[in-house]
Amino acid sequence: MQLDEAEQVVALVVLRPESDAVGGQDPITAETLDRHLPAPDDLGDVQAFLAEAGFRVSSAVGVAFSIVGSPSLVQQTFPGFDPAARGEQELSLDALPPRVAAALRAVVIEAPPDFGPGNP
Repeated sequence: MQLDEAEQVVALVVLRPESDAVGGQDPITAETLDRHLPAPDDLGDVQAFLAEAGFRVSSAVGVAFSIVGSPSLVQQTFPGFDPAARGEQELSLDALPPRVAAALRAVVIEAPPDFGPGNP
């Protein structure tokens, strides 16, 4: 099912930790969250870039924030986005400016819930 341009796409933007020492081995818990937080400048740069591109950008919570935009805006910013796909999609960071891409761990569109409008 192709998304109507009036429908909005919500994606979760996950930032890299400020310290490279964390790597992917240290699980995120209440005790380790501070080691996983992004650099404040990286957070601001990424949020500003996405807002200037036309996305509605939320405040960060922990290591992530959400963005909302039209399907065409998502396709323009993240080539390879498939608006007809119904499952989770990890978006390509290849078309982003290097400084922005380097600050990101992933941008993910989560699968819709199995309940609610359009789902039996």
